[in-house]
Amino acid sequence: MPGGSAGGCSLAQDPLHSSPLNFFPLKSREQSPRLRCVRFPFGQTAECVVACHKFVEVNALGLTVAALSSYDSNMRAAAYFVLASFRGHLEGARFRERSQLLYLLDAVQNGIRQPNLRFTFSLTLYVARVAQQILKPEEHMYIKVNRFLLSHQYLDLRKVPGFFQLFYSFDFEYKTEREWILRFLGEGLRDKHCYELYDYQRIFQVVLSFFNSPLCDEGSQTVAAERLR
Repeated sequence: MPGGSAGGCSLAQDPLHSSPLNFFPLKSREQSPRLRCVRFPFGQTAECVVACHKFVEVNALGLTVAALSSYDSNMRAAAYFVLASFRGHLEGARFRERSQLLYLLDAVQNGIRQPNLRFTFSLTLYVARVAQQILKPEEHMYIKVNRFLLSHQYLDLRKVPGFFQLFYSFDFEYKTEREWILRFLGEGLRDKHCYELYDYQRIFQVVLSFFNSPLCDEGSQTVAAERLR
């Protein structure tokens, strides 16, 4: 599991700052249907205007980020290629959430320690959820995820982002925050790497201890049981 110190790779090595045209060999770009499929939205000329807001809204960004958890190195390379291209288009876009999405991509980039790094599925799900939440300023979790983003320059790939802040929240909407993180934990647990990510922070012990404590009401017990069964 990669480390999470600030800085990340050098720009010469970092996937999100690689030239999209040189990100992987031309031969693989031409012959792989999967790569052609993933890169299609950004496969036109540099003058092509991409609807960045729509790309996020329909969860195409989330799908691309999820591909970073693929065990197939070519699929991950294709996803990095699309992210690099999307970021370039996003810099020239003009809509309200642009700067927050750029900050999110920068946080992801700064946590990458080696080229074509495989993410755990849990972390890619978190990034996808945050990207969607950024488009929903009317919801309570919009404030929480933005506050977390602004206080972190990089995504620590060894940890579930914001787990303790949300699970032990003293906010008036603490139940909303706890349910959000529990839902994420349940849906993000896909393989042994996700389990190891949770175990590193002793998340299972934390949830079980809370489940059996007097502080856990019946509603919270039901949520915890449903999300982590």
